[in-house]
Amino acid sequence: MNKDLNFYLTTQSNVEDNFLSLNLDDDRININKPINFTFNDANILTTRDLHFKSNSSLSTEYFQMGETANSTFKSLNFLNNGNGNANLIFGGSDANTQNTFGIYHKQSGPDKLNILIDSTSTNTNRIEMYSRLVVLGKTAGYPSMTIKNEIDKISGNISPESRIYYQQQTLTTNPNFINFNFTNTYETTATDIIFTGYIIISNTSTNQHLHVRIEGSHHLYGSTQESNIIIISKKDIELANSSNVNTGDIVIIPTPTVSSGSFTGNFELKIENRLNTSFKVMVKLEIISN
Repeated sequence: MNKDLNFYLTTQSNVEDNFLSLNLDDDRININKPINFTFNDANILTTRDLHFKSNSSLSTEYFQMGETANSTFKSLNFLNNGNGNANLIFGGSDANTQNTFGIYHKQSGPDKLNILIDSTSTNTNRIEMYSRLVVLGKTAGYPSMTIKNEIDKISGNISPESRIYYQQQTLTTNPNFINFNFTNTYETTATDIIFTGYIIISNTSTNQHLHVRIEGSHHLYGSTQESNIIIISKKDIELANSSNVNTGDIVIIPTPTVSSGSFTGNFELKIENRLNTSFKVMVKLEIISN
């Protein structure tokens, strides 16, 4: 036989439908209908690699199954089609359970391990990173990073945690104050918070600056909030005294918000400017709570 071989089925309306073609010129088999495996354990056997390519003149490769690795040449999209979220799952209950999962960068020589997930036991469960970690907070007012210890919970289901914020604003002369509003700073069930951080206030044109460290604490049922503001460095800017805010050039007031006898989960830092100069203000704040 020196030509193509086609397999047709004829419908009741006498229409011929091509199901399978053995293409001699292109040296391939064309399957023109879906393949349905009706038994429980189906296998596709190959002696070497199995390639999945687009049916076009360029024949772009999408996926390859090989003896040593499977390779994808397109993005993997994890989508919920109504049957639940798609996840990456490793491990199992048999004797050959995989307890670690690594993400590597392929390079000349040994591949470089970037991230390792270890689920060997509840005591050693961890994620290890073998490169720099850069966290970009994308929502204004919310923490750039939250660290929580879910194991050491006490009565009331409260977890000790730390939330870190980075914000900046321009402090003008009209209006002469700004509010840094920190949202989701602690759980509303918290009874104690400790805050610590740094504030940089500066104007390079006038060569003025004020660098301070703030720290304080608040017990939900305490009468007053305790706070300290420590000057690290300053030039031509005076910080107002906490006991007499009518003095000084800059007033800094940190305040956790309390409503109806409970923390609201918000924290406000108010800065007032009494000079005729605008400043850029950068704040790093960490709030520890339980």
